[in-house]
Amino acid sequence: MTPSPPPPAPPTRYDQLARYLLTKAGGGLFPWLLGVPPGRLRFGRWLPAQLTLPNTPERLCDAVAEVFDLDRGGAPVAVLLEVQTEPDPTMPGRLTLAGGLLWLTVKPSDLPGDRYDLVGAVINLTGTGDTARSCVVGGAEWTLRPAERNLSTTDAGAVLDEIAAGTAPKELLAFVPLMHGGAEDDTIRRWRGLVAAESDPVRRGDFALARVFADKVGRGPAWQAAVEGLPMEEAPVIAELLATHGAKVAAKAAAEGEARGLAAGLARGLAEGKTEGRVQGVAEGKAEGKADALLRLIAKRFGAVPEEVAAAVRACTDTARLDRLLDDALDDALDAASLDRFRARAGL
Repeated sequence: MTPSPPPPAPPTRYDQLARYLLTKAGGGLFPWLLGVPPGRLRFGRWLPAQLTLPNTPERLCDAVAEVFDLDRGGAPVAVLLEVQTEPDPTMPGRLTLAGGLLWLTVKPSDLPGDRYDLVGAVINLTGTGDTARSCVVGGAEWTLRPAERNLSTTDAGAVLDEIAAGTAPKELLAFVPLMHGGAEDDTIRRWRGLVAAESDPVRRGDFALARVFADKVGRGPAWQAAVEGLPMEEAPVIAELLATHGAKVAAKAAAEGEARGLAAGLARGLAEGKTEGRVQGVAEGKAEGKADALLRLIAKRFGAVPEEVAAAVRACTDTARLDRLLDDALDDALDAASLDRFRARAGL
């Protein structure tokens, strides 16, 4: 029996946010992504991303777009788009499988023999991918050569120029922290100017997701400062996604912190050799674990934790209050505009 191919890694929050942003960009994305003049392609619609045939495992693409190549008389083209937090070595096979299923199952019209031409596009949020494959034997050839954008080697200044000129979609503003030069002061200044010029507060909120992507590459504090003071609104789908991720992070941090605290507290109690010492040690350990989890969440969201905040958290032995603070961390610390806002809410 032929073994089934390994399933792709589950999407990260960065994958999910990127997919949301790129589908919002719509037709403006593809000339930039495919490297063609803006007037060459006309965006049609988003095609089904779930592809399957009887007795064939389902294949789910990040997105599939219908565009029309005006240089070839409006020929219909399906663009298979994949977004990866890190390059996937199985991507050549994934694109080949998805392309085959799409070609067989999705047609531009009901006319006999009508099929889409296919191209692939891969965006690697970090790292450097190499999806292209080619094999030539005599007169036979098999070639896969998608447009591949590695954001780590994409020049942030050049992308800002393209956005300002209207030749690249504004949704790319959210990815600037991942790009080469994405931590430079001038880059952040120019980014803020472009975001501030946007009149739609929800779109400004989309662009401000830059602060989330910045965390992935260790640039969170600088980009958190960049979004402070910008009037914006968060789209409900983004709020839900970030809240879900935040809950998972908090649960993991709390469990790990509490386990470490319990172990340390129990060890102290056992060292005293008394029942009351063990009970007190466990209680203190639980408080220490919750405090550690809270500080880890604050640091992940805002960078370095001020000494007075760390001291206030560690001095708290009321586990119920620490639980409330952890709830506040989910509501505010992961999404708040500033550390000051979280401190005001939490009373720290």
